Amino acid sequence: MTSDEQNADKPIPDDSAQRPVEQPLAEVFGIEVRYSPDECAPPVDLEKLRKYVRDELAVAETEEVCHLIASFRSWHDACTELFKQQLNR
Repeated sequence: MTSDEQNADKPIPDDSAQRPVEQPLAEVFGIEVRYSPDECAPPVDLEKLRKYVRDELAVAETEEVCHLIASFRSWHDACTELFKQQLNR
C-alpha cells in the first residue's frame, strides 16, 4: 500500500478544517502576480461584479469578468471586497 493510499482515509485534523486563509494564495506559493496597467483597464462595473459574486451572470459574461479580475488590479481588488462583504453577512 502506498503512502497516498494510507493517507486517503485519514480524517483532516480539526484545527485545519475551515481555517481562514491569512494571506493570498499567490503569496503563500511565492507567485508574483503581474497585472496589466490600470490605465488600460475599463472602469470597474460594480453591478456586474455584484452579479458575478451572486453567480447571476451568463457564461460569456462570467468569462469576461474572470478575465478582467485576472488582468487588472482594480477589478481584482473590487471583487475581493465584494466577496468579503458577502462572507460577512
